[in-house]
Amino acid sequence: MKLIATEEHYMSKAVNEQYMKVMTKLVSPAIRARLEGLQHFLESNREISDLGELRLAAMDKQGVDIQVISYGNNSPMDLPPESAVLLCRQANDELAAAIQKHPTRFAGFAVLPVGNPQAAAEELTRAVKELGFVGASLNGVYRGRFFDEPEYFPIFEKAAQLNVPVYFHPGFPDEKVSDYYYRGENISADVSAVFSAYGYGWHVDAGIHMIRMLLSGIFERLPDLKVITGHWGELVPYYFNRLDGYFFKSITGFDRKFSDIYKEHVYITPSGIMSRSTAMLAIEEMGADHVLWSCDFPYVRREDGKDFLMELDLSEDAREKIAYKNAETLLFKNAPGGN
Repeated sequence: MKLIATEEHYMSKAVNEQYMKVMTKLVSPAIRARLEGLQHFLESNREISDLGELRLAAMDKQGVDIQVISYGNNSPMDLPPESAVLLCRQANDELAAAIQKHPTRFAGFAVLPVGNPQAAAEELTRAVKELGFVGASLNGVYRGRFFDEPEYFPIFEKAAQLNVPVYFHPGFPDEKVSDYYYRGENISADVSAVFSAYGYGWHVDAGIHMIRMLLSGIFERLPDLKVITGHWGELVPYYFNRLDGYFFKSITGFDRKFSDIYKEHVYITPSGIMSRSTAMLAIEEMGADHVLWSCDFPYVRREDGKDFLMELDLSEDAREKIAYKNAETLLFKNAPGGN
C-alpha cells in the first residue's frame, strides 16, 4: 500500500547560519542556548539537512513512498521581515531543487515570512505556482501573536484562494507561559525544557492555537480554507464533547457545533506517535476522511510506522484513505495527473 508522510522535516545549514546571526541578537540567554542546541542538532544529524540519498534510504526503510517536507526548528519564519523574506525564499528554493531531482518521492510545504503577511502571501503564491509546493507550514506563533489575529488574515485568504492547506506545527511556548506552567523549584531545568516543549507543553499550545483559529470565525469567513495539525490533533479531538457543550451559538454566533466546523476544515496526523489507543480514539472522533499519515522524520526515528498503520483495527477503505488517498485529494489535486 502506498504511504504518503506529511510531517517530515529538514533544516538548511546555509539558512541556519544566517538565522543564528540575526536571531541570537534578539532573544534572551535561555532562548539563545536553545537555538544553539538546535544548531548542534543540525550539525550532528546528517539526515535533517539531507535532501537526497540519506533521506530516500530512510524512507525506503519506513515504507514511505512520498515525503511532504517542511522546515524544522530554527525556522526563518521567526525572523524579522527584513531577514525573513529572503531567507524563507532561500529555504523554499533549496527544497524545490531537491523536489525537482526526486519529483516522485518529495513534495513541499513552504516556509513563510509571516512578520510581513503580504510578503508571506506573495511567497506562498510563488511557492505554489512556480515551485509546485502543496501548501505551507507554520511553526508555533510569531512573536507572541497567534495567527487568528487580524493582521495574518491575508496569509489564510491566499491559501484558500490557491486551494492549498496550511499545516500548524507546534512551537516553543512564550517564556512567560513556560515560567508559569512548566518551571518550579522542584523541577530541574532539563525536565522543564522537555515539559514545556515536545514533552507536553507545545502540544497544548498548538491545540489552543487551533481552538483560537476556529473561534475567531476564520472558517466562516474562508469556507474553503483547510488546515492540518499533527500529534493526533494536539489534544483537541479528545475534548469535542466539552467544546460542543459550552460553545453555544448564543456565544459564538456559529450555526454549527464546534466539532462539525473542526471536522470539515481540519485534518490531523500522528506525527510519529504510535499508540494504538490514541490512534483509534482520534480516528473515531475525526473520521477516517480527515486523517493523514506522518512519521515526523527525522525527529522521530521508527521503521515500524507502516506496520503500525497496517495492524490498526480499520477497514481497508479507511486504511487506504489515511495512508495516501486523503493526502492525494488534499495536497495533489492541483498537480497535473496527480503525484
